Amino acid sequence: MNFLRPFQRESGAALVIGLMFLAVLAMLGATAAVLTTTDIQIGANYKASAEALQDAEAGVNYAIGQMEAGLKNGSFSLPTTTGGTTSLSFAAPTGFSFSYSPAIITMIGENQYSFTSVGSGSNNSTATIAATVKKQPAIMFGVFGDKKLDLGNTAAVYSYSHSNNPNPGPGDSTGEGDVGSNESVILRNNSIVDGDVALGEDAFGNDGTLTDQGGIVSGTNGEDIDRVDPDPLGVVGGEYASKFATYSVTNDNSDATLVFSNTGNSIDASNDIDLGSSDDLTLKGKAGGSNYYIRDVSVGNKAALYLDTTNGPVYIYLTGEFNAVTGSEVVNTTGCGAGACNCCVWTPSLDCSACAIGAPSDFAIFANSQSGTDIISIGNSVAFSGFIYAPYLTVRMDNSADIYGAIMGCEVEIVNSVEVYFDTDMVEQYTTNNLILTTWRDVRN
Repeated sequence: MNFLRPFQRESGAALVIGLMFLAVLAMLGATAAVLTTTDIQIGANYKASAEALQDAEAGVNYAIGQMEAGLKNGSFSLPTTTGGTTSLSFAAPTGFSFSYSPAIITMIGENQYSFTSVGSGSNNSTATIAATVKKQPAIMFGVFGDKKLDLGNTAAVYSYSHSNNPNPGPGDSTGEGDVGSNESVILRNNSIVDGDVALGEDAFGNDGTLTDQGGIVSGTNGEDIDRVDPDPLGVVGGEYASKFATYSVTNDNSDATLVFSNTGNSIDASNDIDLGSSDDLTLKGKAGGSNYYIRDVSVGNKAALYLDTTNGPVYIYLTGEFNAVTGSEVVNTTGCGAGACNCCVWTPSLDCSACAIGAPSDFAIFANSQSGTDIISIGNSVAFSGFIYAPYLTVRMDNSADIYGAIMGCEVEIVNSVEVYFDTDMVEQYTTNNLILTTWRDVRN
């Protein structure tokens, strides 16, 4: 008889193996359940976090839109001093969950403003975005003609910074002498653009055209861009239209000084400046700027119109046209001490040797005429330092004129041998009520 030893008996082994297998399966199932639950929780948390971040982003965009609308209708204003604040009282529209904490926008530097948007998601999730914005510059080109820019033979557009180099030459150009038009740019033989040539769109969405007859362009020639607002400062129906209305009643016209005259006219009762041969008129600036409200300006041969910016800027609000003929002078001048200089070159008894050319940022002509016939014309060999803003007028610069500053017009004609020096210091000086998001940062909680 064959007897098995006790340890050789196999009865019940299947049960043990089955139990072990079930235990392993239970462990695997429990692990899978834990992993699945964790993944679900992670997914839910990620979704909640993404929702919160999206709401915070929506809060940034909503604030920018509300601030722009308020700036344009006068119901909102940005702080004006570094460290100053303005309240943000915008409530989130239906379907969004964001707030502003703190509920303020702070000026952190020149044309730089910061605020914080906090978005809320499910599961008590939050996301915070710290954003900075700036007002969009009105001056984006050294020369811009909404309907046409015609750059004549050997004419040139350069760029410089007046604060760094007040007396630039072509070799000092910084490569930012951009020009553009929404409809047509013509570059004639040997014209020079030390920058880009940009083509926008007309009011119907048609791309602008480039006619290049031998221009020399250091940057992109024919850069395709969106339509450029031809009147970003709003001399018609906008911000500066209200300035025209104000200065038509209260202005500094009485501060004009007639230094020498054959005609006896300063600014007449019709708000005209009409300078005949050898007439000299000075418009004096003051702290914060002097504002002159003028209908038409005519500067005849050997006549001089001086803008004395020694004590502050001079701004002309022009409702008609401006014509400085060949042989005249339109000079932005500074450094004239009391009694030292009344800025008159045609009467040698007055000494103007102490005077210097003023910064382009200290003189501007804002023109709102929509007549279709008014022009701004600067004659041969005239040196002009300032900003010409005439979005509905033709602006013409004749042979050998030197222009320091920037030009915006409807049609701009830069005739042969004219040199334009775009002062990049002016870019941040004139801004629109449109806001640009410059930076945003996700502040993790």
